[in-house]
Amino acid sequence: MFNYCPICKSENIETHKLPLIQCGSCDFTYFHNCASAVAGIICCDNQILFNIRAKQPALGYLDLPGGFVDYDEGLEQALTREVKEELNIDIKHWKYLSSHPNTYEYKNVTFKTTDAIFISHLKSKPQITVEAEEVSDYVWIDINEVDITKIGFKSLQTAVTLFLKKGS
Repeated sequence: MFNYCPICKSENIETHKLPLIQCGSCDFTYFHNCASAVAGIICCDNQILFNIRAKQPALGYLDLPGGFVDYDEGLEQALTREVKEELNIDIKHWKYLSSHPNTYEYKNVTFKTTDAIFISHLKSKPQITVEAEEVSDYVWIDINEVDITKIGFKSLQTAVTLFLKKGS
């Protein structure tokens, strides 16, 4: 992570104790915490809405709408923003389901995340416009036909499995 201390520029930096990184010269201390991410299980007519990923990681796999939480943003606020960005739909009411650890590999960097998953039940299917950079397409899948192995991230596989076991 660091080759030199960002404060004193010393090479006396200890990174072998992640998440703790310390400088032996100036006592700089850094905790490399995991990133927060959110995902939404959006249901309508006994179906779940899935994105199809347009880029790596998990290119072409099923994904739940969502993404990383920005600074100074709450989880539900981040999920509402991400769903609007990815699918151009407004959902403001979310019910918490669960959270799961995840590893997100992007451009040869490994990000450790904690993914918080929420649920929203819609009365009717919305008009969807995908943001092509992130989402190549979307699909509604009947809850009895969801193939967990087609979901690109283990954390979301776990969450969808939990959701299906609870009876949505």
